[in-house]
Amino acid sequence: MLTKSADDFIFLDNIKKGYSQTENFILNNVSLHLPLQTSLSIQGYSGSGKSTLLYILGLLDKPCDGQYFLDNINVLTLSQ
Repeated sequence: MLTKSADDFIFLDNIKKGYSQTENFILNNVSLHLPLQTSLSIQGYSGSGKSTLLYILGLLDKPCDGQYFLDNINVLTLSQ
């Protein structure tokens, strides 16, 4: 479990995302913290969850579980 700091512009903690009723998650306990002016590269095999992570970061999709703060705002508590 990550500890959120005031410097974090993007903060993900234990993000989970699945698309079926099974326990197979596309993303399972993904945690990440990025301060401002930080670059990030996302690499992985086809079907490993890269696009799913980007959809969550871009607020186009919601995770099943976990925390997501963008500029110290808990975006999972915002209305559409």
